[in-house]
Amino acid sequence: SRWLLPAPASKDAPACQAIDAVDQHCAASRIPMNIAANIAPLLRQLHWVADYPDHPVLSERFAHAELYRSETLVVGCNLTAAGTLYPLHAHVAEEIYLPVTDSGAIYQQARQKRPTAYQPGDLIYHESAEPHGLETFTKPALNLWMQFGRAPGGPMWFIDRP
Repeated sequence: SRWLLPAPASKDAPACQAIDAVDQHCAASRIPMNIAANIAPLLRQLHWVADYPDHPVLSERFAHAELYRSETLVVGCNLTAAGTLYPLHAHVAEEIYLPVTDSGAIYQQARQKRPTAYQPGDLIYHESAEPHGLETFTKPALNLWMQFGRAPGGPMWFIDRP
């Protein structure tokens, strides 16, 4: 296992254009333990990856950076630009999301009847293979996440419908 050292932001992740806006929202966040204020200085130093280079929307509007990786756990953060629908998807690993910024994003999970707006500091748990997604509106969203259980950081797939 290893902590991943920060590297300059990747030029291959166009979603990084939203970092300035996220940085402003981190300063205003009321997340417990001041996580937002502590992560904000790292945003420009992380190696951001454009996960879906062939996706018509996400290639330009979504990126992630890993902070820690082992065989049983992957910890990272993701950045979703304003005005983005990240469609329902699932993966083998279980996952916990922690919204860092008060983006107004709506999170959807298959086991909930309707999408939910979570606040910074709320924990969102996704079961293994549970379809989930999110939508941003006027502000970008920054989330910390942790995948664990079977195949953390492993296979994922998009869901055509809930």
